[in-house]
Amino acid sequence: MAANPSRIAFKRAIERLSQPNAEPLVMKHSPFAESLEAAILSLDLEKRTLRARFNPGRQYLQGAGVLQGGILATMLDFSMAFVSLSVLPEELSCATAQLNVHYLRPANPGLYYAHAEVEKAGKRVLFNRAMLIPAEGGDPVASATATFTVLGN
Repeated sequence: MAANPSRIAFKRAIERLSQPNAEPLVMKHSPFAESLEAAILSLDLEKRTLRARFNPGRQYLQGAGVLQGGILATMLDFSMAFVSLSVLPEELSCATAQLNVHYLRPANPGLYYAHAEVEKAGKRVLFNRAMLIPAEGGDPVASATATFTVLGN
């Protein structure tokens, strides 16, 4: 199976993250990612870990004035998808097969860091986990585990 041009571009872009003083990789692949100001800050291919940044705005608030749970799930899913794609060969892709989110405390609008990790990579399935932490520090607002199906093999 031939590699998708966007996958090739993604792989080249994330390779630059391993360089000293690398600039964040701003995710411009979708308007939704752009609206969250999604960016990959660091990537460790050996440890299969990734650190991402998100800045959800007031448009994602629910009635009680905190971020809607689906947005927290999206940020966790994005970060786990990014780390999954970074460890897969260019000719393969993946899709979320199962996502389990744990909402730990209310989340206010603002800057968040996601820490994602591929715990186990099989031939057809990846098992990941992630947590979402406010930039100002403190305890995580949400955590997740996910199973990703490998596509194209």
